[in-house]
Amino acid sequence: ITHSEYNNTEEVTKLFQIWIEPNTLNIKPKWENINIDNSNEKQIQILASGQNKYYKLKIPRINQDVSLVRIKGNKNSIKYDLGYKRHMYFVLSFGKVKINNLIVNEGDGIYIEKINKFKIEFLDQSEIISLDLPNL
Repeated sequence: ITHSEYNNTEEVTKLFQIWIEPNTLNIKPKWENINIDNSNEKQIQILASGQNKYYKLKIPRINQDVSLVRIKGNKNSIKYDLGYKRHMYFVLSFGKVKINNLIVNEGDGIYIEKINKFKIEFLDQSEIISLDLPNL
């Protein structure tokens, strides 16, 4: 795939480029833009996935046992169940959170492994963009 990203406007734009290796060889490459609906009130929103448990959602499908997840909150906390034999990488796109007593600031990337469940405390209005991945 050959491509480039650019912003044709004066408006500030935040882009996340995420590459996922497919679980099948010799499939046709594809890409999609996802416009995130900021009016969605869900704290945990599945944006794209290849996991069977999300098959019925009307979201882009990924050829891998991976989910792209948006997690948001504002001065509250949630418990996230990552599940057995899974790991996660995320970027805090804005705000400030605490994950199991670790302070995470805007722009920080965090890798979580060997923890099935963890607590996210939203210290400010915050948004996490994450990949929920299988352990291989």
